[in-house]
Amino acid sequence: MRCEIWEKGAVFLTKINNPYTSDDVMIGFKSLLITKSEYPTNSTYLCSHALLNLIPHTPYLTSMRVMAFDYGTKRIGIAVTDPMQIIATGLDTIHPLHIIDYLKKYFQTEQVERFIVGEPKQMDNTPSQSAIHVKGFVNLLNKTFPEIPIEMLDERFTSKMASATIAQSGMNKKHRQNKELVDTISAVILLQSFMEKRRF
Repeated sequence: MRCEIWEKGAVFLTKINNPYTSDDVMIGFKSLLITKSEYPTNSTYLCSHALLNLIPHTPYLTSMRVMAFDYGTKRIGIAVTDPMQIIATGLDTIHPLHIIDYLKKYFQTEQVERFIVGEPKQMDNTPSQSAIHVKGFVNLLNKTFPEIPIEMLDERFTSKMASATIAQSGMNKKHRQNKELVDTISAVILLQSFMEKRRF
């Protein structure tokens, strides 16, 4: 898996190769997740070049974000796009009991046009054991925020890709073992998959 990281203001941009689809995936991280000493400095892709290549493939410009969830019974990884829906960025990891209050507070300052929720499946395409919990979460979102449509997206391999991204990013051992970081990056990968699917 190829992994390249560079910095743009308060965000680290990462370009990785998805070994399952052969697609390049663009991911954004808040700088607070990693420090300059913990990522490679020999990136061959300039941030401005990457952004300029993404913009022509954006189907339309918008001022509303898309939000993705990697649901777990202990933690929910959350990722959002920027208002123009160009880059997916890790937002936070929240306990399921606090997710609604967190979202209500977030929506006081930000607008979200769509939810993306990871759909847990087994390799034979049947629902996994955690599917019933995800269904309950989706029902809760529908009930609380009926105006925001929800789209389910296959989340197979997102956790493995997230772990591989962390392992090859140059982060120290403490960050590599951070389960909350894995959940957040899984949500970012899920959201980026949705963005790539929509472009084509």
